[in-house]
Amino acid sequence: MEAMKLLSNINSDIFKIWFCAFLLWCAAPLKAQEFNVPRFYEVKKLNTGQSVPSSFIAPQYSKALNMLFYVSVPTKWNGSQWIVGSESIRAAVLDTDFQIAKSVSTFDFLNTSVNNGVIGVSYTGDKLYLLGTYLHSAKHQNGISAAIRNLKTGDWSRPRHLSIPTISEKDSLYNFYMHPDGDLLFIAYLKKGETSEDIYISKKRGLGWSKPKQLKGPNTPYKEITPYVTNDKSMLFFSSDKPGGQGGMDIYVCFPKDETLEEWTDPVNLGSRVNSKFFDAYFVYDGEQEQAFFSSKREGLACLYSTNTKKPQARKKPVIVKPPRKIVPSETAKPKSPKAAVLPEFAPVLFNFDSDKLTPKAESYLAEFVLPVMKKNMNLEILITGHTDNIGSKVYNEKLSFRRAESVKDYLYGHGISTLRILLEGYGSQKPIASNNNSEGRRQNRRTEMVLSYKTE
Repeated sequence: MEAMKLLSNINSDIFKIWFCAFLLWCAAPLKAQEFNVPRFYEVKKLNTGQSVPSSFIAPQYSKALNMLFYVSVPTKWNGSQWIVGSESIRAAVLDTDFQIAKSVSTFDFLNTSVNNGVIGVSYTGDKLYLLGTYLHSAKHQNGISAAIRNLKTGDWSRPRHLSIPTISEKDSLYNFYMHPDGDLLFIAYLKKGETSEDIYISKKRGLGWSKPKQLKGPNTPYKEITPYVTNDKSMLFFSSDKPGGQGGMDIYVCFPKDETLEEWTDPVNLGSRVNSKFFDAYFVYDGEQEQAFFSSKREGLACLYSTNTKKPQARKKPVIVKPPRKIVPSETAKPKSPKAAVLPEFAPVLFNFDSDKLTPKAESYLAEFVLPVMKKNMNLEILITGHTDNIGSKVYNEKLSFRRAESVKDYLYGHGISTLRILLEGYGSQKPIASNNNSEGRRQNRRTEMVLSYKTE
């Protein structure tokens, strides 16, 4: 009996240990890799039609109104620096390709002598959430307001101030996003005494709002700004200047760990199709329409861009590259004329072991053969794919291969080729062109390949 009792206690202890381990496993932090990170394809610059030099930021899309709201910032060069004016609300009707069809002046009455902007639109398009208090007594007008459309007349009301606890003149550098539900406000701001902005959430409580609570997951010691949460509350997009990105401010996405939306997964960088070495921010995404808009300084002053998650159709006149063996970039024969019926093929650009830095021979090849073709034929775009040998882990090699592709992109961009004409892929060691069982084969596999195609219309 004693033996049976002891065995029962042991089994009970084992079960307790197993059960606790199971609970810990269930409560383990969710990884962003477990979620479906959206993949964005073609990036297009929007034509705002404004002749005065301006920066364009803070897009907000309304499906109900078929409109894009954004902010225009007049900008003037005085010989030594850019002088910026007040931020003003602009609105435009979109065409079927989500490009600007025409601008409208309906919302000009919302502009005041201070900075203005639309920070959210209700699902039905009958309520606009606005930057500023619209209170005559407020000096800087830190805060938000709402304007409501009369469904009978179509007229818009005067903006009404929404009081959010702790938002005051003592803090600065505010970014707001109001969810279409009208019950969730995401705020990025620099609290007094802090050195960089963080993202907070405030929730509607009856007629008031809760004290903003700092989010767990996206915030770091660096800047986190321009938050945006999708309509279904499944994704948070924001920008950060933390290390590891393309440079400047990069756009990231993360996913909620629970329904409170106060804890999020580790952020994932959207990659070089969306991000550049410069300022990229104000990303908004409509999952139903598979359409996104954002602002970027990749071509100088901040401009508006669109992108989407619709995989492009097969490209016209695709080129099948058959990479030659045992080839050194500078020793490659000159490609065919770009005017030929078949697009020219380029030799692989080779890299040293565990390096993403272009060699002098690689730069010489790009300068002599690739740049002239890209500059002469503006209707061409180039797909750069990075590759590695089989030394190292799969994850490390995938990152290394992508960095190699980025090195070629950076070289082309630095010599006048728009990033809108450059696509990147990183395959790690998945696509060798030679055996990895010897040093010569591995040398050939440490490469990037370049494929030309006509830009999709």
